[in-house]
Amino acid sequence: MKCWAPQEICHSWEVVERGGRRRWKKSERQECQFKGVLRDGMAGILTNDFKGLMREWVKEEQDKVGFRGEEGEDEWMELKRWMGRKVILGGIETSEMCRMFLIWGGR
Repeated sequence: MKCWAPQEICHSWEVVERGGRRRWKKSERQECQFKGVLRDGMAGILTNDFKGLMREWVKEEQDKVGFRGEEGEDEWMELKRWMGRKVILGGIETSEMCRMFLIWGGR
């Protein structure tokens, strides 16, 4: 099971320095401490409110960065692709899903 947490904070990843850039590789010694947490939290958030305020918020956020659905893509596939988009939060590379979780998980 994937955790989808940022590699910077997940124990199942190890940093590899290459030419001043940080890269990550799967750890052979440790496992993720967040297994299922982000996935289950997002499932709860999405099933609770996606047709309401969250849908409007997602569309506004997508418009801010010029994100568009692909031809023939349904709303859920578009959302899934958008949630996998990389973003930087507090200097940590993460995904739109993590950002969404931070914003909507506390409401």
